[in-house]
Amino acid sequence: MIEVEITKDDEMIWRLDVKGHAGFAKAGKDIVCAGVSAIIFGLLNAVDEKKVDIEIQENEINLTVLKKDHKIANYLELTVIQLKTIAESYGQYLKIHERRTS
Repeated sequence: MIEVEITKDDEMIWRLDVKGHAGFAKAGKDIVCAGVSAIIFGLLNAVDEKKVDIEIQENEINLTVLKKDHKIANYLELTVIQLKTIAESYGQYLKIHERRTS
């Protein structure tokens, strides 16, 4: 299962953590994993060289916003909408958790 943790406050998303494998199908045929990967790597390309810290490990990507930025906030909101769309159809393979900070 892919697990996504979103950390946000009233203004914007500050952190996005994605880890795991969907397990929908065998490697190379897993449409859930492919969809999530496409969304996340699109986000990483969009925020490249912006005010973010990106950690990439095997089966895990962590993105932390270092400074408030309207454009990055929009990218993150769009990413979450896309991930939630996948979770609506494949919720047993993709779980999204939101955590609020004050």
